[in-house]
Amino acid sequence: LAAPGDTNLDGVVNVYDLININTGGQYGKASDAGWSAGDFNYDGRANVFDLVSVTGADVYGKPAYRTEFRSLFDGNTLAGWTGDTNYWSVVDGAIVGQSTAENLPVANTFLRWDGGEVRDFELKVEYRIDSGNSGIQFRSSSLTDFRVAGYQADIDAALTYSGFVYDELGRGILARRGESVSISENGTKTVTGSLGTSSELAAAVRTNDWNEYRIVARGTEIEHYINGVLMSRVT
Repeated sequence: LAAPGDTNLDGVVNVYDLININTGGQYGKASDAGWSAGDFNYDGRANVFDLVSVTGADVYGKPAYRTEFRSLFDGNTLAGWTGDTNYWSVVDGAIVGQSTAENLPVANTFLRWDGGEVRDFELKVEYRIDSGNSGIQFRSSSLTDFRVAGYQADIDAALTYSGFVYDELGRGILARRGESVSISENGTKTVTGSLGTSSELAAAVRTNDWNEYRIVARGTEIEHYINGVLMSRVT
């Protein structure tokens, strides 16, 4: 991928990239539509203020496009997060969600990150699950009682659902492990390709041990990876 703002793909971000955006690529290389037509400060226009935002000056009060990962957890507390502390806590440097037979939630309950809203993103999480079912919500709406509705990267101890793309309180399963799925404007789901069999991909997931979940969301495309292996895709 090109660096953010390098729309003429010459290896540097400079004024020629802005000219490339405004002229449709007069320097011989097409602009990258994936960068929202150069509107890096999200003000609805591609102009010199976008170049300032890309280079990190951010003097116009709008965030520059991030190219590095940012930690969402301080390693010690739930600062910046909201959830039911009957179920969520920090133990030995990890966020722990736990329910027991004596303390079962009446419905799914989630820990919500309150650090802001994002557009296209990549999220990396290390997780371990000993029993039951869980998941990572994203592009979701907050409801009452710590419930949410929206996309979920599914996790379960039995490896029945791990890697699935799920729509919590919505359309249900969107893509099973091993499926590349296209969803039309009217909601019709079509399996357009195979990423491998469910059992082959499940072999990449470690049980009763730590795994890395990576979620990539670009526009309407969603990809779920576990331990570097692509599990499912929705477009």
